[in-house]
Amino acid sequence: MIMIKKIAQLICLIAIFAVEAQTFDSFEGDRSAYEGGPVQFYKDLNAILMGNHFERCGNDTAEKFLAYIEIKKGRGTILNKTLPDNCAAPLFIKAFDEINKLKKWKKVSGIQANTSIVFYPNDYFENFKENYTTERDSEFPGGMSGLKNQLTSILKKQNFKNTNEIKAILSFKISEKGVLNSLTIEPDNLDEEVKNKLIKSVEQLDKSWLPRLHRGVPIESSYRVPITL
Repeated sequence: MIMIKKIAQLICLIAIFAVEAQTFDSFEGDRSAYEGGPVQFYKDLNAILMGNHFERCGNDTAEKFLAYIEIKKGRGTILNKTLPDNCAAPLFIKAFDEINKLKKWKKVSGIQANTSIVFYPNDYFENFKENYTTERDSEFPGGMSGLKNQLTSILKKQNFKNTNEIKAILSFKISEKGVLNSLTIEPDNLDEEVKNKLIKSVEQLDKSWLPRLHRGVPIESSYRVPITL
C-alpha cells in the first residue's frame, strides 16, 4: 500500500498570458473585496459605461489602463501617480467614481485592500461578455484542495511497491474546453510500472475542469504536480 508523504499544491506554469501578482481577479467569492466578486464588478462597470453613455475609446484591442487601487472604509481610490496618454485611463476613472457610489466595497485589509485592475475598454459596451473577468485560472472541481484530495485517494489504491520515496512530476495541459491532455511524467528514467500507474491515476481524475479565461475567452493552460511516493 502506498504511503503518500507529500503531494504539493499545483503550481501553475506561466501560460500564454502573464498576470500581475495579487490582481483584483485573484480573489473570488467571499475573498473578494467587492460584493459579488470580480464578475459582478465588471458587470457593474459595463452597466455604468452603457447607462451613462460614456464616450467609447475605439477598436484598439491592446489599449489598456492598469489601475492601482486602495480599498479603505468602503471606498476604492486610484493610486496611480502618473496616467498613460490614452483614452482608457480617463474613461476608467470616470466609471470608477460611479462604482464607488454603488457602495459594494467590503471592509478588507492587507493584500485584498491594495490591488490592481486591468481595464481594456474594447472589452466593454457591445463587446462585453457574460461572466467576464480579465483573467481566471483553470479550476478543478472543488479547487486545488479537491484535486489534491482526489489524486491522493486514487494513488492510494494503485498499490505501489518498494517506491522508497520516489519523486515524480506530472505535467499536463487543460484545453480551452476544460479537457486534461498532453500528460507527461518526469523523470524519464522512472520505473515503467510506476509511470503507468501514475498515468492511470491521472486518467481517473474528474474530467470537468473549468478552462482558463483571458478577457473572457477560454485559453489553454499548463500545470505541474510534484509528488513523492
